[in-house]
Amino acid sequence: MTPARIDFFSLIEHLVTAPNAPLPPDLRLYLLAAIASHLKDGESMDVALGVREPSRPTAGRQWRVAQRNEHLRATGMDASTLKLAISRYRRRAPGRRTSEVDRHLAEAERWASLPESVPQLRRILG
Repeated sequence: MTPARIDFFSLIEHLVTAPNAPLPPDLRLYLLAAIASHLKDGESMDVALGVREPSRPTAGRQWRVAQRNEHLRATGMDASTLKLAISRYRRRAPGRRTSEVDRHLAEAERWASLPESVPQLRRILG
């Protein structure tokens, strides 16, 4: 666990166990540094607090992609066939997307953008 993450959990523990007590100096400095980084550099708070690495997607993004992937798997297609179905889906007018596969693709697209390549679809479909 990184020192920043330890500080974050120490902060949470302090807030839960002693919500009315002043912050210890080390936690106060940690929190002020994170807030300054967020305000001055535009860094997201989860990164500034050391809870998430800058190169990792947010929990919300991970959840949306997982929802999209579930709908892509629900089509029951292999990667090559699904790639063709996505191409056909994109060419069709929204009112003409009536098949079961189209409904899954529309729902998948609602959560996150649809994949562009067969290798990407293979990774998603497992």
